[in-house]
Amino acid sequence: MLTNTESRKRINKQAIATLIAAGLKDGIALTQEQLKNTTDVTFWHTGNMNAINLPTYVTYSIAGTRAAVRGDDKTLLRDNTLAVDVFSKASFESRTNASLLGQIEEAFILAGFEVQFEAEQFERDTALFHMPMTAFKIL
Repeated sequence: MLTNTESRKRINKQAIATLIAAGLKDGIALTQEQLKNTTDVTFWHTGNMNAINLPTYVTYSIAGTRAAVRGDDKTLLRDNTLAVDVFSKASFESRTNASLLGQIEEAFILAGFEVQFEAEQFERDTALFHMPMTAFKIL
């Protein structure tokens, strides 16, 4: 049986590994001093305020898990949904950010996810461009 808790653990590990494979740095692994000096695109689980001063960063969260395949009254596989959000001071039409989106998409596809981008947004309160992405995978 695959519980929601176990599925969330597995998909979280895969999200971290996939973002690292895309060339991003895990923000949790960096000290405050390293964060101040980093030029790498960094990622965090949603809700970490350390990223807000970086020019470009990524957040992710587990948007949901639901039973996909059941047998003998047990859940055998779960459909997992990740919300991946890319924030940047520059538009996603810029060469650098267009390349970054391609790297992230490719890494998720290679890890077996289906990927869907939403409409680019400009958030006036933070003055950041925001590209929401959803990644789906059955585990």
